[in-house]
Amino acid sequence: MTNTVIIGAGPYGLSVAAHLRQKGIPFRIFGRPMDSWTSHMPKGMLLKSDGFASNISDPTSDYTLGQFCAEKGISYRDAGIPVSRETFASYGLAFKDRKVPELEDKAVTAVEPDLDGFMVGLDTGETFRARQVILAIGVTHFGYVPEALASLPADFVSHSAEHSDVTRLRGRKVVILGAGSSALDLAGLMHEAGAIDRTKATEVPQQERQAASVVGSAASATLGSGARMEVILFRKLSQHILLPAGKPADRGRS
Repeated sequence: MTNTVIIGAGPYGLSVAAHLRQKGIPFRIFGRPMDSWTSHMPKGMLLKSDGFASNISDPTSDYTLGQFCAEKGISYRDAGIPVSRETFASYGLAFKDRKVPELEDKAVTAVEPDLDGFMVGLDTGETFRARQVILAIGVTHFGYVPEALASLPADFVSHSAEHSDVTRLRGRKVVILGAGSSALDLAGLMHEAGAIDRTKATEVPQQERQAASVVGSAASATLGSGARMEVILFRKLSQHILLPAGKPADRGRS
C-alpha cells in the first residue's frame, strides 16, 4: 500500500511533496506540473504578491524565487518589481525538477474509500491502494457558468480559465461578467490586446444598462427571471461573453 498520494502538481502539491520527501515519508504525486499557471491563466498577468511572498515552501528554504531569478538572470526584488505569471510558472517547473523529481505526469481518474484507505485509479489504467490522499488541485476545475448562459455556443460564452492567451479575442467585442480580481485583471489585459470596445456600452439606454448590471456584479446572488433578457442584451452588444473564474458559492474569484 502506498503511504500517501498527492493529487495536483501546482505550488501547493509540489510544496507538500518536498516536505514529505525531506522527512522520508513515502508518497506518489500526480499531475501536470504548474498546469493551472501555464494553461489557464492569461499571459501577461502579474502576481499580486511581492517576490518575497511568492516562494514555494520547502523544508530547507534553499530555493526561493529570488534564487531562481538570480540563476536565470531575471530582474527581481523582494518588493517593488511585479512577478509575472511566466516567471512564477517557470520557477515552479524548476522547483519540481530540483525538489520533486518523483512527480508522475498522469491524471488521477478515481479515488474511492477502501477499507483503511483509498483505492486510486489513474488514466493509464493502473489502480492501487493508498493510506491517505492529499488534494492540491487548485481552482481550475471549479469554474462556474450560470445556468442561463450555459446553453450558449462556445463561440459566444466562455470561462476565464479558458483564456491563457487573450490576444485571440483581439478585434472582437467582449463583455466580462464579474467584478472581482479575475474580471479586473482580464479587463486590463484585454484592453491592452484591443479586445474590449469601451465606447459601445455608452450607447446602451439607461434602463438596459441597469438590467445588465445585475450580472455585472460579483456580489449578485442569482440570475432570476430577467436572465434571458440580459443574455440577449449582451449578445447584441458583444461577440463574446467572458465569465471570470469562480464557483456557485462565491460567484467569482477575488
